[in-house]
Amino acid sequence: GMECMLGCMLEAKISVNAAVALACAKKIVTRIDLDGPVLCREDPIEGGAQFNEKDITASTAPGLGIKGVAGLKML
Repeated sequence: GMECMLGCMLEAKISVNAAVALACAKKIVTRIDLDGPVLCREDPIEGGAQFNEKDITASTAPGLGIKGVAGLKML
């Protein structure tokens, strides 16, 4: 009967996507505070969960659903 809460600080969407996936997969997670991506001015992450104020919509794509990072240049 133990409950678990997941939260984040001011983080980009790519890291919070893992927490969204965990929250969706485990019944023990009963509360979430994953609003970090909403507080970021820019969002270079393409794909993944969608964060709109208080609503989070998990991606239906495989894995975390991340398609790419805008502006990323490979070395």
